[in-house]
Amino acid sequence: MRKQGKEHFVKYAKKEMKRLVQVYIIEAIWFHCNHTPTIEEYMQVATISCGYASLTTVSFLGMEDTTEEVLIWAKKDPKIVTDASIICRLTDDTIGSEKKVPVAGTSNLIQNLQRKAPVAVTPSTFATQEEVPVAMAPLAIADTT
Repeated sequence: MRKQGKEHFVKYAKKEMKRLVQVYIIEAIWFHCNHTPTIEEYMQVATISCGYASLTTVSFLGMEDTTEEVLIWAKKDPKIVTDASIICRLTDDTIGSEKKVPVAGTSNLIQNLQRKAPVAVTPSTFATQEEVPVAMAPLAIADTT
């Protein structure tokens, strides 16, 4: 990067990594305080903690023809990165909730939904990945009654 005169581009990756660490700290505070976040709080943090925004910025740094405009675009949370983060988090929480034993003080989206109303959410709840972002409001859930 130094040879190309682009060493100042690293500041964008540093900012993304700081943001990632900040949400990890929020999750750690929730765990240690046994706090159950609201769905809105959880999704705001979880979509960042999945790491897609950081990965996007760092990936652009590895490309030779990266410009500062591209990094500025990535910093503004483009819709494609946000939607991919939502898909990642919902998929992880859906599949993870079937395999993991619940630990006191931890929470995922599925556990949050089940606290509000007894529902069953399975990977088949979401027919296709395209439906996952649409399913966020309201979330498509299968009733167990």
